[in-house]
Amino acid sequence: MLGLNQAKIENIDSKVSSFQNVKFRYLLVWIFIGFISIFVLLRAISGFFGFTSFTFKYTVSTFTYFYVFLLCYRVTQQKSISFKNLFVLKAKKINWIEVIGLTILTKVINISLLASVLLYIVYYSPQYLSSFASDTNTVEPLTNFFFLAFQAIVLAPIIEELFFRGILLQSWGVRWGVKRAIILSSFTLSVLHFSSQFLDLFVGSIVLSVLFLKYKSLIIPILFHTINNQIAQLTNFFNRGSSSNESITIEQAKAAGWVGAILFIVSFCIYVIYLKKSRIKEMSPIE
Repeated sequence: MLGLNQAKIENIDSKVSSFQNVKFRYLLVWIFIGFISIFVLLRAISGFFGFTSFTFKYTVSTFTYFYVFLLCYRVTQQKSISFKNLFVLKAKKINWIEVIGLTILTKVINISLLASVLLYIVYYSPQYLSSFASDTNTVEPLTNFFFLAFQAIVLAPIIEELFFRGILLQSWGVRWGVKRAIILSSFTLSVLHFSSQFLDLFVGSIVLSVLFLKYKSLIIPILFHTINNQIAQLTNFFNRGSSSNESITIEQAKAAGWVGAILFIVSFCIYVIYLKKSRIKEMSPIE
């Protein structure tokens, strides 16, 4: 029994050492080199193949995703980290109500926050109200939409979860503790997306981190990520080419803003309560 416990301790120490050896700056440098190489190569051949602007951007981003996937795989092999173990679903029972409920909650937080912005506009910049209803969505070809949907629903969830949860969160969790690792990895994901929806990404990323640590597998956060992106893609699909010539009134903006503010406060409180009940401090970054 003593020998078995000793072997288990040595195995845990080995895994801790493996994740400690993963350097974020190393990954970032190689991702940058890979992205520049892909960009330059595809730019050089784009004229020969007659790439459109969309085709070029989509091909660059798709190749970059595959490159990051291969880089993550190489890192796990170099550092003696079980790549397969990251995707093995170890939990015997999954609380699907929790997963679906969190998906809805993060969406409510994002939408209600955007609605709350109307209050600021009403009281400080009412001249911008007319732009809310007068914008027309550009009609993209249906093939472009399906390519983007594939990237958002298939590639992004798998590869982003592998990189940010499977590698970064684990590595930083071993070094600085789980709580700090969740915040830092979520912040990093939000920044590297170069998106105006920073808070939405940050809030969602924290939930994904908790789900990963709770279920000890990338499968659950990948499913959450997929559902979240699928909702966004369906919204974009049904809004293709939609337009409105009616301006939103100050009264309508105030009503929407106050409803949004109340929803944001309530949903964010539920979000905080969930995080506290998750007992993040008691979670372990490794199995």
